[in-house]
Amino acid sequence: MTWHGTLSSCKWLCRQATDISSPACCSPVLRTPTTMHLLVSCACSCMSRGSSLFSSSFVISEKLLSKEKELKSLHAQLRAITTSRDDLAEDIQQLRFAKRQSDTGWQADRERCAALDREVAFYQNSSAKAMSDRDRAQFEADELRQQASNAFSHQQSAL
Repeated sequence: MTWHGTLSSCKWLCRQATDISSPACCSPVLRTPTTMHLLVSCACSCMSRGSSLFSSSFVISEKLLSKEKELKSLHAQLRAITTSRDDLAEDIQQLRFAKRQSDTGWQADRERCAALDREVAFYQNSSAKAMSDRDRAQFEADELRQQASNAFSHQQSAL
């Protein structure tokens, strides 16, 4: 293999070792400790060479680009999570407001129901008194009729 071929393979391996979207970094099959160790070893070997064909700044710049991509990805994830958190906080706030309103409405309905129960009890009591008074008055009227009828019959028999 020529020096130029070695340089190309070294650059490819450096990209694979540093690029998070590369198959070597993403694939669980390729991301074994041995494979990652080989990639890092190759990158270190490339950086230690002092030739003019290959510079260690290339490896560093590839790592920097990879980290910048990863950082952008993490920023996007952070924005998505922050948006989701804010949406959930707004939903919680709306649910709390709705709960307060329903609790207030429930309390008002409960008080109204208690007032209606008191009114029903009052009218049942009044109705029971009215029926009792009516029955007593009817009984007294029947007794008075009986007495009048008895008094009239005694008067008729006396004449």
